[in-house]
Amino acid sequence: MNLSEEDHHLLTRALAELAPVTKLLYAKKCTGGGIYPTEAKVLAVRAKDWVLEHYQPLLGPCHNTKLHRLAAHVMDEFRLRGNLYDGDTGLNESLHKRVKLAYKMTNRKRALFLEQLVLVEQAAHALCDDICDVEGDEPPPARPSDLRRLRKMGKRCTVAELIRRRDLPGLDVALGLSQGTTVLTSAGLFFGDPTTPRAGRTKKTLRAAPEFHGSPWFDWLEYRTSDGRTHVGRAEVVLHNHAGTWQRVVVRRAESAAAEPGCVLSAYKCQRLRWSIPVDGMDVRLDVITAQDVLRVVVVEFDWEDLCSRHGPTKMPDALPKTAAEVRAARFFTNVFAPSV
Repeated sequence: MNLSEEDHHLLTRALAELAPVTKLLYAKKCTGGGIYPTEAKVLAVRAKDWVLEHYQPLLGPCHNTKLHRLAAHVMDEFRLRGNLYDGDTGLNESLHKRVKLAYKMTNRKRALFLEQLVLVEQAAHALCDDICDVEGDEPPPARPSDLRRLRKMGKRCTVAELIRRRDLPGLDVALGLSQGTTVLTSAGLFFGDPTTPRAGRTKKTLRAAPEFHGSPWFDWLEYRTSDGRTHVGRAEVVLHNHAGTWQRVVVRRAESAAAEPGCVLSAYKCQRLRWSIPVDGMDVRLDVITAQDVLRVVVVEFDWEDLCSRHGPTKMPDALPKTAAEVRAARFFTNVFAPSV
């Protein structure tokens, strides 16, 4: 590729500025030697300016984790740890060698495996006895069905509470229920035929949880509506009744969006998406389906180039305003390179 004189000038400026910034970031004061707050602030501003004023004009809008951290979180790292070295994962990577060595010592050795199980059970009993001795109570009888019953029942709330907590306007209309109706919510459901080789025991999982091990998890899926059409959307909430005879998934529907000219992802058959909003409406369409309507779980990513061109590399999707204009402008891509479930 031939560079014009202007492009060559931009590239030279970017590299010339990157060299001192990199040198400062890896200097002793930044990797544990100690740095003054005023110096850290100047360095953070300089790193941000390099991303916004040198990298972006040269290579266009680009949003990835490294650029985002460099442009937005250098000062946060200094405030949190006082240096940029404690976030290095090299030490943890080096410890993997010892774990692999332990794995090789116990792998495919059934006698050691059974011995480990026995030792773990004995340790658990010993800990339980110590707790009972301190509290002076007898251990409660084991009831393995309690966890299953709690997981099955889920959390109880009204439709009005769901509309407010999950930001789902029109949910009562989609469900055909009044806002005062009480329903049970769960973190996900099973769908599809049992997988091999555990036929009859394992099914695929669709998750729609505002918090799953500390982070939200809302799966995207391909599903079929009552009119026989296939759509792509994001699971927002799983509902069921107390008896388990009624179960529904509320999906926020997406639709195809026009591809940008020359887009590499579109050339590789990644479908560009946007939220499905009626022309005369303000809210995203909601579909209510059953587990039998779920075809597969798909991997969907934000259109990072579009997001970066509108908000820059310092903004993450969860920090964007929840306005109607922003919801209409949001763009996504299906990831055909990742395996679907």
